[in-house]
Amino acid sequence: MKILDIKSENPFVKTFTLDISVGAVPGQFVMIWIPRLNEKPFSVAFDDGKELQIAIAAVGEFSNAMHDLKVGDKVGVRGPYGKPFEYEDGEHLAVIGGGYGAAPLYFLAYEAVARGCKVEFVVGARNSGNLLFLDRAEMLANTNVHVATDDGSEGYKGYNVPLLEKLMEEGLKVDRMLTVGPEMMMIAVSDLALKHDIP
Repeated sequence: MKILDIKSENPFVKTFTLDISVGAVPGQFVMIWIPRLNEKPFSVAFDDGKELQIAIAAVGEFSNAMHDLKVGDKVGVRGPYGKPFEYEDGEHLAVIGGGYGAAPLYFLAYEAVARGCKVEFVVGARNSGNLLFLDRAEMLANTNVHVATDDGSEGYKGYNVPLLEKLMEEGLKVDRMLTVGPEMMMIAVSDLALKHDIP
């Protein structure tokens, strides 16, 4: 598939737009293939039925090779695979992403708003330079964006799960929590959901 556009999201992450839709829904992933480098799985950052977007951080041989590609270059795509996020139309959702997890969560928030949901978009990163897709999330209707950075360079100083807990202590009520990110963060989200009896 041909690369139509490459956007630098921050110093480490680029979003690649490909000239194909795989009919993906939020929570799914695709396998991306580069000749001579095999293939790797990547979460779908967006799929509008015409084009596919994937956000890739340069952290290894394969992802660095992706970052070296140019508009017009081609890659292979297989998928989508994986279980999509589950929620009901019209729910009040908290979507929680850590680090690069914000990429698939934007797709989730976009689709959820289209299904009549209200969204609390809670993201965390080491610093403001590592945050992803805030500009897109802030443009969504019925969406409140909450930011936490480890160093306090943007938003709440600390981690995103304590920020969400603070918001809930201040009266925020949600119907469901959905999360993507580091395992320890997802465990903390699960613990918080259990504490408040939220699916």
